[in-house]
Amino acid sequence: MAGRAAGADLLPSRPITFGDGRVVVSGDVSLSFGSPDDGYFNLFDYSHDAFNVLTMSLSAEIRATDRIGVVAKVTDEISLREREPGPSDRHVIYPYAIYLKLQPAPDKPFSVLVGRIPPVFGGFARRDYGETNPLIGQPLAYGYPTTQLPYPPPSRRELVLNRGGGWAVRYPRATALYGPQGVPLVSARRWDTGVSAQWNGDKLEAGVAVTQGTLSQPRTEDDNGGKQISGRFGVKPSPSVSLGVSAARGRFLSDDYAAYLPEATRSGHFDQQAYGIDGEYSLGHLVVRGEIVASQWGTPFLNGDPTLRLKALGTSLEGRIALSPRWSFAVRGDRLGFSEITTSTGDILTWDAEVRRVEGGFGYLVRRNVRLKATYQYNWREGGRIRSQGMAGAQLLYWF
Repeated sequence: MAGRAAGADLLPSRPITFGDGRVVVSGDVSLSFGSPDDGYFNLFDYSHDAFNVLTMSLSAEIRATDRIGVVAKVTDEISLREREPGPSDRHVIYPYAIYLKLQPAPDKPFSVLVGRIPPVFGGFARRDYGETNPLIGQPLAYGYPTTQLPYPPPSRRELVLNRGGGWAVRYPRATALYGPQGVPLVSARRWDTGVSAQWNGDKLEAGVAVTQGTLSQPRTEDDNGGKQISGRFGVKPSPSVSLGVSAARGRFLSDDYAAYLPEATRSGHFDQQAYGIDGEYSLGHLVVRGEIVASQWGTPFLNGDPTLRLKALGTSLEGRIALSPRWSFAVRGDRLGFSEITTSTGDILTWDAEVRRVEGGFGYLVRRNVRLKATYQYNWREGGRIRSQGMAGAQLLYWF
């Protein structure tokens, strides 16, 4: 019988290699579309949110020698729904990562990274955001915009007036109708610039980094003369169990804004401190992940109110089960809470509004590198213009 011609895939199904494996190119494309996020619960930035975005990423690793390599990643994001009123940056391209990778001993799991580098803190931020995230949304600690900003609030009163409005903080000194977006506890979609040393062994993981910005405000340039030191230590007592602890501390407030503070306050070091615990357990077709992130910012006020330690605590618990070789189900519960402060009128309030979230949905593996997700998410918030919202969405993810 005559042989039948083999059909070739239109798109690659695995990383592309050149030069005897010294150049490796990979990428992913995700198309997410769902309900309008009128409550701004899933913002990446003002124009982009997790349920309405087309994201395309391309990565390349070039190995000059067995010990020296260069890694780069570029991300292109297109918002699928325009906000009114809103800025015109619906289409943004940014360098997600570019760093030099040094391996002093190629046969050891030790490396030194220099440049715009992956984080060493926490669990979720160190994972890829496509295939390893079984849902469309991100944990609240890694994306939800709080009312904390990289410049000081006018007063305690103005701070609490903005509770639940981190998507566009309105202070009287802002000239635009919509002020800047607040920062999350940890930025999962922007990497910091600096140097790190990491050990990724079968039983032990350890990493330490010195970077320009902080977890919530990564930067390419130093704006305050300070550096952040972050680290994580993890153990894997068995293939099905992993545990990790993280910590970070760095100067947060820009020197440009410190000049507006009362003279007695200017000499302070206003930093962000964060601590984290993450864990993972797998049993058969079930994977359970949990994480706790605690952050606090030393926050001065322009009117001379006493400097406060504004604290936030994010908790997340996620489970994913494979129902069949193609079908899976996942669910995640989140809570983001804030410490209390006393206002100038004597009221005791949390400095931002508590948020809770539940998201669940199914995933279907169309091909080995194409997955379709359909999820429903519901949010509750104790403040803000919209205090609760449910949204449904679907995501098509392709990677190679």
